Amino acid sequence: PEAGVIAGVILAVHPMLLAHLTYYWDTFPALAMFLWLLVAADRLANDGGSVRGAGLFGAGLAVLALTNVSFVLAYPVLAAVVLLRRGAGERLKSLAAMVAVFVAVLLPWTIRNYHTFGKVFFVRAGADLELRIGNAPGGDGMSMTAMRNHPFVDPDEGAMMREMGEMKYFELCKRRFREEFRASTFVRRSVHRTVALVMGDPHTTVPCPLMPRLMVRGWTMGHLAVNGVLTLLGIVGMWVMWRERKFELWLVAAALMSVAAFVITHVQDRYAFGLRAVIYLFAGVGICWALGYRRILIKSDVAVV
Repeated sequence: PEAGVIAGVILAVHPMLLAHLTYYWDTFPALAMFLWLLVAADRLANDGGSVRGAGLFGAGLAVLALTNVSFVLAYPVLAAVVLLRRGAGERLKSLAAMVAVFVAVLLPWTIRNYHTFGKVFFVRAGADLELRIGNAPGGDGMSMTAMRNHPFVDPDEGAMMREMGEMKYFELCKRRFREEFRASTFVRRSVHRTVALVMGDPHTTVPCPLMPRLMVRGWTMGHLAVNGVLTLLGIVGMWVMWRERKFELWLVAAALMSVAAFVITHVQDRYAFGLRAVIYLFAGVGICWALGYRRILIKSDVAVV
């Protein structure tokens, strides 16, 4: 599994990942959980996984949601991978087990939220806040500008949230987003965010370990070089796997969906590693191919990452 080793090394020394070490809990454990769920989904799909295994998989999905809810958009892809190759009866039982355990794990937190806020919602209720600050007038869709409007940063917004209460403040954010919405601006920012999820923010001023701070006309050359080279190698790896008829489309789909929420809200590097980790896995394949390795097993490589 040389490709997995290479991808793991890339992640371990990646300058952007090292720069966000202080955001430990919702970044690194969540990323590890997501990668292991990719492994589990593949094994349950191909090794004749049991109904019990599907239930445990549902528990894993729930724990990841409680750790970092942004990965939840990838869940339909992961569930489909686990279930679709099973017979109709086994599929129904496995789906029931997965959903039942998923709900059971989330139930205590849901009860806590209802007791605290008087409202039922899925894990966190701040989606309208993130949507509004990422698309507020004067911003560019990146987190560096969006966070200026966050109630934890802007004292006026913070005072307003404390006075209104979180639920009413989030409703206000929803109304503000609708009032300020301009389709062309939203589309432009969403395209910008999509590119940034892969290539990073080319104008970032966040210092990164192992990377010189070289700026040319406001463009951060190190970010562009690192992300550009690794993305190119990832594309090469995908081509190699496609040519060898080993390409796993669902891996790419799950990775894309894991960051889909940020396409319409706001983006910084640490949000993108669910996608980039899979890109780096294929980059490892591309490097192996360039070095002359012929035995590339993409499924086992995910576990090595």
